[in-house]
Amino acid sequence: MRLFLFSCSIATALAIAACSNGQQATSSKDLEFKPAEFQQSELQQQNLSVETKQAEVKPNEVKPIQVKPIQVKPIKVKPLKFKQIQFRSVELKPIKLKEITFKGVEVRENRDLTAIILPADVLFDFDKDNIRPDAEVALRQVETVLTQRYANNSVRIDGHTDAIADNSYNQNLSERRANSVKRWLMQQSGIESARMTTRGYGETVPVAANTKADGSDNPEGRQKNRRVEIVIQK
Repeated sequence: MRLFLFSCSIATALAIAACSNGQQATSSKDLEFKPAEFQQSELQQQNLSVETKQAEVKPNEVKPIQVKPIQVKPIKVKPLKFKQIQFRSVELKPIKLKEITFKGVEVRENRDLTAIILPADVLFDFDKDNIRPDAEVALRQVETVLTQRYANNSVRIDGHTDAIADNSYNQNLSERRANSVKRWLMQQSGIESARMTTRGYGETVPVAANTKADGSDNPEGRQKNRRVEIVIQK
């Protein structure tokens, strides 16, 4: 009987020892290094590293911002427009204007136009286009008419010459003289350039004969032909 009990004790001890060893073996297996799992973890880290590098901003890959220039449309300013004078072959009758008192200056008109006729000898020296200083009195009277009586009317300044010298020379001289009168009225009277136009006729529109019937010179006729006309559209 004692022998049986002793055998059972030994068997029980061996069973307990075996169980303990089994648990230790299991724990050791759990703690064992698993190469497959390590390789998988390392691969994940490599993939993460690659993704991080791909996510990095490379200077060469940065596209510059394209800024479109602002297009500013220029403002168009319409110049003042004045009605152009339409000349008609209607005789201009002489009249009197209270503003015009200078000797030798004539005023003529019809239903559509008023013309102030200034002798070139009053305005210019012979064969010149510069306004004489003593012409200011006559031009100031013209200024008064243009700024008070006809303040909003279109004006044309026509230059005329006699028949001395050739046609082209006279044409050029008549244009220069018309421009000189316009320039004076702009600078001295402040009349807008847009109101005034100029034209030279040279010797083509005489108001008197340049020669007498016998072909000799006619100084009085030539003097009348040398003139500047300030033509006002009513």
